Amino acid sequence: VALSFSHDFNGFSLVAGGAASFADVEESAFSSVVDDDVEDYNAYLNFGFGGWTIGGALEYRDNLNPFTSDSDRLVYGVGLTYGVDAWTIGLNWTHGDYDFGDSSHEDDYDVIQFQAVYALGPGITLEGMIGYNDYDSPVGEEDYDAIEIGTGIGINF
Repeated sequence: VALSFSHDFNGFSLVAGGAASFADVEESAFSSVVDDDVEDYNAYLNFGFGGWTIGGALEYRDNLNPFTSDSDRLVYGVGLTYGVDAWTIGLNWTHGDYDFGDSSHEDDYDVIQFQAVYALGPGITLEGMIGYNDYDSPVGEEDYDAIEIGTGIGINF
């Protein structure tokens, strides 16, 4: 089930939407299902004016792993972009809470990224980003921090 809305109000843009999905996991001879109802919900909202766009998104999944009880995931983020001429630059942050069904195993994951996009021509963009990741887990030595750098070419037709 999904719903989306997009409209331009004399230079001010609004994009909003959300979805939900539901599934039942079947038990097999090789595994036993603890909770077979998997539910997923998400929503997003973007506002634009002039060259600016600000937005956010949220996703929640109940029974992330149906083979354990009380496992879920909550991920949310916000971002801001500014576009002028052929350039668009942006900054975004995303946070994830991951509960694996054991009260001592609740992980946190944060990502912050700066992006730049240059339109080379109609439907062709050159893209680059630099970011920082921070993953924290109470289990063993699963924590890590990372710096990421990426480039790409987008081709749309």
